[in-house]
Amino acid sequence: MPYASPRSFVPFFAGLLSCLALADSASAQLPVTQLYALSPPGGRHGTAVDVTISSGTDLDGVKALYFSHPGITAVQKMSPPKLPQLAAEPIANQFTVTIAADVPPGVYDVRAIGTFGVSNPRSFVVGTLPEVKEQSGNNLREKAQAIELNTTVNGTADGNNSDWYKFTGKAGQRLIVDCWAQRIDSRMDATMELYDAAGKQLARSRDFNRRDPLIDFSVPADGDYFLKIYDFVYAGGGEHFYRFAMSTGPYVDYLLPPCGLPGTKGNFTLYGRNLPGGVPADGVTIEGRPLEKLAVQMDVPGDKPTERVPPGTLAKPDEAELDGFEYRFASPQGASNSCFIGYASAPVVLEQEPNDEPAKANVVTLPCEFVGEFGPRGNPDWLQFDAKAGEVYWLEAISERLGLPTDPAVLIQRVTKNDKGEEQAADITDFDDHGANVGGLSFNTTSDDGSFRFAVPADGTYRAMIRDLALNP
Repeated sequence: MPYASPRSFVPFFAGLLSCLALADSASAQLPVTQLYALSPPGGRHGTAVDVTISSGTDLDGVKALYFSHPGITAVQKMSPPKLPQLAAEPIANQFTVTIAADVPPGVYDVRAIGTFGVSNPRSFVVGTLPEVKEQSGNNLREKAQAIELNTTVNGTADGNNSDWYKFTGKAGQRLIVDCWAQRIDSRMDATMELYDAAGKQLARSRDFNRRDPLIDFSVPADGDYFLKIYDFVYAGGGEHFYRFAMSTGPYVDYLLPPCGLPGTKGNFTLYGRNLPGGVPADGVTIEGRPLEKLAVQMDVPGDKPTERVPPGTLAKPDEAELDGFEYRFASPQGASNSCFIGYASAPVVLEQEPNDEPAKANVVTLPCEFVGEFGPRGNPDWLQFDAKAGEVYWLEAISERLGLPTDPAVLIQRVTKNDKGEEQAADITDFDDHGANVGGLSFNTTSDDGSFRFAVPADGTYRAMIRDLALNP
């Protein structure tokens, strides 16, 4: 059957991330191993890192950690024997984790294995930058922990306290401070603030990538600067962990088109910051910070749908159905953050501006995947197509499921002409949210994206208007 999927996208702040596995509480009376947090929650590929299970229940006899990538292995740490004739004893909940150099950066599952079975999964991040752990006693600016640029820091919110870090910047550097907490299963609602040596606040961020903050800072002058990080409600404990990378490397906010046909080489435009070879993206900003753009080519994997590995980052239940792959921009300054690129099921058609009026609708041929951007406020997008009676198309908007603060709505019209040759448009239907929840309370699949089965009533010309109700109520 013919298939059309008009998609409308807006610049996104983080790629699609891997789905949290949410399990119902066991009804049996026997205890079950539960893993809540590891410290640190990740490490650099090509290194070994000491890891402690910092929170969990029924951890009796835990002697192994199992990771979803075979290149990540763990060995329980041992204490020296108390007497020469005695064997070394395992240290409870402490492991040495070895990350092979060929493990791609990303988020992987880790499970604990103990007396009461295999635990639930938790996130373990593999990065590319040198890593350090938070040092105790850094709760005051005067005792800020010194860190180097292009480093990843692992820490834990103490509750009723803030963690302070000090770094040296040079005039003209553009620094990206990207904090991961909620996206890697932490309970922390992280907030970051940046200060100069005189104590003046220069930047602040809370919810940028979902509930995680990001600071984009252009260093105004050589000198020392201070980063403050804390939980928004000053909660703390082992389950309130975080990771942040302070980098001068590339950061990709979004790309167009955000999808490609499997097995093809596609042309894409990256929009982001610190893009080597990039040029200013005129008029494109996020939270007041200007973006750059860079044209790239990439191969879209052509593997079979049943063999596709989901991207290794957090996704909500309604996002888990999207098929795609993870992309990182490689540069001499290192790899960028990951971005989600969807697998298209039909030719991809990019929006051509202006198309904010019916008379300026972009003409497309079905089936296709129509890709555009929302904005500015009050600016809908129109597309037009011909169809024959009896044909059936699925029209689907995909935007909110990319983790975006959007609410797409679509109007379908039939276009005819009267006896005088004057154009007339009649509304056929409109659709908005997808209200079906197949997962219940524990896996809610409702979405602000909508879909509609369009059975063409007669030969002719049809139009679709898509707008964001969050921008254009």
